[in-house]
Amino acid sequence: MKAEGQRVRLVRDILYVDGVIYNHQTLNSPSPKNQREVLNTPRRLPVASLVNWWKISSDLLKTDQDVMIGNIYIPPENSVYKVPDAFNELEQEFLKFSVEYKYILLNGDFNSRTSRDVEYIETVHSQHDIVDTDNVDILNNLELYDMSKVRCSMDTSKNSYGNMLLEMCKNNNIVILNGRVNGDKEGKFTCRQASVVDYFICTYDFLCFVVNMYVQDFSKLFSDVHSPLILSLNFKDGIEEDVHIAENSVENAREVKRVQKWDVEKKNEFVEFIDKDKICDLVAELESVDSNLLSQGKINEVVENINSIFLDAAENVLVSSLGLLK
Repeated sequence: MKAEGQRVRLVRDILYVDGVIYNHQTLNSPSPKNQREVLNTPRRLPVASLVNWWKISSDLLKTDQDVMIGNIYIPPENSVYKVPDAFNELEQEFLKFSVEYKYILLNGDFNSRTSRDVEYIETVHSQHDIVDTDNVDILNNLELYDMSKVRCSMDTSKNSYGNMLLEMCKNNNIVILNGRVNGDKEGKFTCRQASVVDYFICTYDFLCFVVNMYVQDFSKLFSDVHSPLILSLNFKDGIEEDVHIAENSVENAREVKRVQKWDVEKKNEFVEFIDKDKICDLVAELESVDSNLLSQGKINEVVENINSIFLDAAENVLVSSLGLLK
């Protein structure tokens, strides 16, 4: 098969040929590549309940390939909602896309505790040529991107899902960013201030886009138990073009403002700057609306008005200057 130019991988005693599980029935089956040409069309996959895929066009990012992002949720291993063989299914799904795409980012709640264990395999050169593992010498190249070779984590515990996630990373040359990237070198807790179960995980080729990662303070506004995670990426060519457009379209703008991170000490000042008249107008408008005739457009308008009220207050209290554009 390898001599015929096909990509062969052996994972957990399952043989994949060009990303498809191999058996005698798939010998003459058509390649699945054409089935993945358009990702915007609805597809029913075995792990649809675990991962939702998004494709960002290379035309937008100015990259040599499209970027794939998989949003993950794996129910807890001891939950009544547990998905049987979840990681095997997730790995099969990843393999399908990794045949065609090299820039892949996985993120979300894996419910996997991995402690500080290593998730990659150092390159070992072998004369055996039966299986093409495509190993990448990740250890010696993490330094290129100012990333720690040894991953840190405040969570020193592991569970069986954590072991499965580590094995999946080793099998596919994908890297956990938590506890390794600037902004989260210590590997902060992501759940209940007691565990790390939410991750950013990417292919080696994707590492060049990573700038930093932050685990934000927990807020009930966003989740019941999870802290927000933020990953900053830099697609250089695309960003440079966007800045050029911004400079040309806002010739007279000399200063850019940014709302800073929430400061609890300024909460009273923030409340004072909320426009009470706009709040009253909004309440009156909502009370006059017939809920039976409420349209999606009206809902969007109300949400925009609420956002505007809070942003106006934040700009008065939490704004910092970013300096000159030119």
